[in-house]
Amino acid sequence: MDAILHNFYERLKKGIVSGRQCASCRTVAFPPRGLCPGCGSAEAAWVELSRAGMLLFASAGPNLLLGKPYLMATVALREGPIVSGPLLEEFDFTRPEAIWDYNNMNIPVHIELAAHDGGGPIVAFRRAPD
Repeated sequence: MDAILHNFYERLKKGIVSGRQCASCRTVAFPPRGLCPGCGSAEAAWVELSRAGMLLFASAGPNLLLGKPYLMATVALREGPIVSGPLLEEFDFTRPEAIWDYNNMNIPVHIELAAHDGGGPIVAFRRAPD
């Protein structure tokens, strides 16, 4: 598993967003794992993701570790996985009820790589351009 995660982050550093597609059932795992989440097979190959997805819902609140507010997105990727990550969008945190404008709206988003406070890349989301 360590080699899979190492390869995943090395790919992210190069700007490549990838998962692993199961050789048996074709399920795409993202982030990649050692065993297929669909059938449990260990046979998988790296695939580059389209970076496209649909925002399922979002939440807003304080990040106690970073000491600042954040937006978090839960996204269904085009390839199938449902994942969470930061939503890179301006948001008025004085009006937290405005988060409902993001939910159940079928907002297309795309993956954007952002820098983690520690320097490494993280997978984040931004609204797809019209």
